[in-house]
Amino acid sequence: MEIIEAFAQLIANHGYATVLTALILGVFVWKGKSILNWLADTYNAAQVVKLHQQTIVELKTEMELMRKQLEDNQRIIMEQIEEIAILRTRLEQYEDHFTKRIARKSRKHMNNESE
Repeated sequence: MEIIEAFAQLIANHGYATVLTALILGVFVWKGKSILNWLADTYNAAQVVKLHQQTIVELKTEMELMRKQLEDNQRIIMEQIEEIAILRTRLEQYEDHFTKRIARKSRKHMNNESE
């Protein structure tokens, strides 16, 4: 009861707006540190989110570059596989050719010796 009478006296002496302003200021002083900490944490969280967004963009760019490099490497590998296949085919043809040639020479040489 005494608290209510004290508030009523303050309002009567200083006015409703002044007492209300004083109460609000008192609450800000009392809760000010936690409110400021909350505001600081919110600001820091926003900065962290912005930093993460920039990092994500950079990582996406890097991934795109790596994807292009991978495609280039795969293209080069496929070209080399084709070249190896062509060279193998040619080698087999040369082997067949020289095998037949040596076989013919051996037969001619054997025929000449038996005469």
